[in-house]
Amino acid sequence: MNERIDVSSSRRECLVVAGALLSLTVLALIPCEPRAPLDGVTWRPAEGFETSFSIVGAALEPFLALGHVVVGAPDFRAAVKSIVAWTVLLGFAVGLVYRLRSGWSPSAARAVGFAAVVAAGCLLALIVNTGFVLFTPVPTYRLDARDPDVVLVDLQSHTVWSHDGLATVRHNLETHRAWGFDAVAVTEHNNMRGAANARKLADRLADAPAVIPGMEVRRVGFLMTLGDDLAEWTPPETPEAAVAAAHARGLAVVCLPWRMDVEETRRVAAAGVDGFEIINGGHPDLPEDVRQAILQEAAARGFALVASTDWHGWSSFCRTWTAVRIPGWRAMTREALATRIVEKIKRREARDFTPVSLGRMGVPSVARAIFAPLVEISRYCMELDFARVVAWWVWVLALAFVVRRLRAAGFAAFPVVAGVLTIAMSSVLLVQAVRFVATSNLMGATTELASDLGFPVAMVAMVAIVAGAALLWHGISRSVVSR
Repeated sequence: MNERIDVSSSRRECLVVAGALLSLTVLALIPCEPRAPLDGVTWRPAEGFETSFSIVGAALEPFLALGHVVVGAPDFRAAVKSIVAWTVLLGFAVGLVYRLRSGWSPSAARAVGFAAVVAAGCLLALIVNTGFVLFTPVPTYRLDARDPDVVLVDLQSHTVWSHDGLATVRHNLETHRAWGFDAVAVTEHNNMRGAANARKLADRLADAPAVIPGMEVRRVGFLMTLGDDLAEWTPPETPEAAVAAAHARGLAVVCLPWRMDVEETRRVAAAGVDGFEIINGGHPDLPEDVRQAILQEAAARGFALVASTDWHGWSSFCRTWTAVRIPGWRAMTREALATRIVEKIKRREARDFTPVSLGRMGVPSVARAIFAPLVEISRYCMELDFARVVAWWVWVLALAFVVRRLRAAGFAAFPVVAGVLTIAMSSVLLVQAVRFVATSNLMGATTELASDLGFPVAMVAMVAIVAGAALLWHGISRSVVSR
């Protein structure tokens, strides 16, 4: 009787796994925007660009999938909350049904307790995978321009010299190079120390992108100043005075305009800003009325429209670039290239700027946030290319083979496999936590975020390692007992 139940259960598991893989494959065959870069102004395919996905990123696709699911959501914070809620609820439901159907215990209280333990385990697994995605530097998308006169620029990024930054200056430069950038603006919050250090380091690195010094300040919404003036400053309160002060040091570009309304957008444009972020890789798409106001003002005033990653060191995902046409730039020094980019923005040579994006995130909605696991996972599957689909099949079939061999040997397969994977990812997370603490000690008080994160992340990683070891021991000990 038990053998018959085991065979039935195994067949059911095989059908579920096969159905999931086939669904993923079918969705991946549906044409989807991120497979071709889009012009951020028109949302039409951007001609002359090619995207590629790193081999390492593709090989680790199943472990990075959560990041891709969240990054493409209109409001990643709402998506994360929804995914956490659904994970806990589904974990509890599965645990409860499993316990009641197994017949191990007639006690409802014990069944609920078991379900709560399963839900807690699912939550811990989600936290560990989230930490792995956020803190492990694995390259993903890269953009390349076919035109040799096109420069790929990121006009907003941060390092540990920002209060919410995690990337060291070196990590910032190396990551931007891996994403295909030829130049990067280092724009810390209210200080120029990151930019100054980045420029010094770039001079010592053979393949570093050109560094554009900048600073992000909270005035007129949010404003970036770009230019060679490394002096720190406090901008005035009014848009007109803030823009004038920025012009005394370089140029002014409005960032995060999704926080602004139409009236404020037009007032800032009239104040004489040199550009607007039309796409920000770390935040939702612009509300349509604000977007239209920016497009109208840009057409009338001739300022540049740009796309920025707004990367702070969290994860290694990039979906936005600014392409700038500068004939002969490859013969320039890095400093000359950075200066030329700033000059083109200041001279309002907007026709040479193309904001490029991999897909549209859309405008946040309550319905999409509530059903984020279903909506965002479906979108994620449609974004997959051939290599990433193959990675899913290889990993799942390999794990299925391992599970079958473990069961044939008398082990409890799920605890063993789950334990090994948990220990592996948690160990990587622990190493990253140690790096945060070391970075904080080396860089000083400005890196309070790295210091604040280091110990909690280390604690979570160690708890997960212990939980993984307990699962592993449980899976092995069951085999020993059965023998």
